[in-house]
Amino acid sequence: MASRVCEDWADLLLNEKVKISTPNEVFNVKLSEVLDSNGFYALANRLVELTFAYGTGAFVTYLGASGDIVIDYIRADMIYPITVSGGRVVDCAFASSVVIDGKDAYYLQLHLLAGRGYVIRNVYLNSKTGAELTAPEGVAEEVETGFKTPLFAIIKPNKTNRRKVDSPYGASCFAGAIDQLKAVDLVYDSMLNEFNLGKKRIFVPLSMARMQGSADTGLTPVFDNKDVVFHAIPENADGDNKITESDMKLRVAEHTQGLGEALKLLSLACGLGADRYSFDSSRGLQTATAVISEKSELYQSKCKHELVLKAALKELVIAIGALLGIDVKAHEVNIDFDDSIIVDKESERAKRMQEVTAGIISKEEYLSREYGVSHDEATAMLPQEPSLNISE
Repeated sequence: MASRVCEDWADLLLNEKVKISTPNEVFNVKLSEVLDSNGFYALANRLVELTFAYGTGAFVTYLGASGDIVIDYIRADMIYPITVSGGRVVDCAFASSVVIDGKDAYYLQLHLLAGRGYVIRNVYLNSKTGAELTAPEGVAEEVETGFKTPLFAIIKPNKTNRRKVDSPYGASCFAGAIDQLKAVDLVYDSMLNEFNLGKKRIFVPLSMARMQGSADTGLTPVFDNKDVVFHAIPENADGDNKITESDMKLRVAEHTQGLGEALKLLSLACGLGADRYSFDSSRGLQTATAVISEKSELYQSKCKHELVLKAALKELVIAIGALLGIDVKAHEVNIDFDDSIIVDKESERAKRMQEVTAGIISKEEYLSREYGVSHDEATAMLPQEPSLNISE
């Protein structure tokens, strides 16, 4: 379930429906190309999943050997903050495992803020001895970017790290939910044990079992080694020996209810609300897919985590702009998160159609909202006929 919770948070926060844009249409095209070439939506989703498990993640951008912009997705154990000011990481080192001349090594990329802007140092270390290695051909030991803006963006769940309040590292979504995770495992293990102990068994007196043996091992009953149904038992002294059957009654309903309650407690502890998960004995684990209320705990938690993620995505876009030679301001970056779990799209569409019919909004406004296009593009989409039946 730990993995499932992280997957769900990643899908709720950063999926293919999240739109990143700026007023600069030329830059938007280049931004889209950079994101696509780096497999952004798939790999960023995976990074968010790991971040909610380990507490911290990072996007790191740089120019590759061919001059293309590269985005690295760094997990928590490869992030080493050097300088922290006002809760923000200023200088940081990012590590990754590489192979140089057939030998395992660590590649450290240090981002250090100097007077003229950020300086990036590339350091290679022998993974066994820690000795510094010569950088591969084409890799500069030090690069002066000239940018005051960092080329990295830290992401983490928007919750306090209670183990160390001042730590630059974030807290896992399971922080404070370990007991609930153990409870789910306990009930699930009990259910498996219930079915294991409740298997049908047939007890056969030794006198009725076919025997085999030798001088060394003695006589033993002959059963299939893989057969867990038949068991040989000693004979009774009173001579009342017969084949008996044991067929335990399984406590399926009790375990199903217990597992459902444990899942609710886990879901609550991880900020997903009490109704996120349920367990049905015939269908197994179920995830709620209905549209949720804006007052629900899941919606409030989602909005809370989006605050940190939005800031990081803006920093990523600004860094990409800097590498492209385009000055992008934070307030110009628009991050449109997926709200389909909050808003019923069909109901929203029907409402807008009624507003068009009532003359509250124009046809152009309807098309602009429905298809996410500009007002001019919406005007061009209108047919040449005098009227448009919007319901068709």
